[in-house]
Amino acid sequence: MPALRALAKWAWLAPVAVTIFGGVDPPGRGKRPQWSLRNWHTIHSWATGTLATAVRAGQTASASRHSRQSLR
Repeated sequence: MPALRALAKWAWLAPVAVTIFGGVDPPGRGKRPQWSLRNWHTIHSWATGTLATAVRAGQTASASRHSRQSLR
């Protein structure tokens, strides 16, 4: 999958989710009209849910670090 190969270029990047939503016809490909298969409502819903998951994970990690520090 090209998207996973592209992500693999950055070893430090650990995505919490990878989703393919559709494609778009790049400009400059002849005289035919461009098209897009993107569903912006679905993309927005996914982004909102993924952000909420990342925030919860960050809060859990932060709380865990805080509790370990208070034990010292």
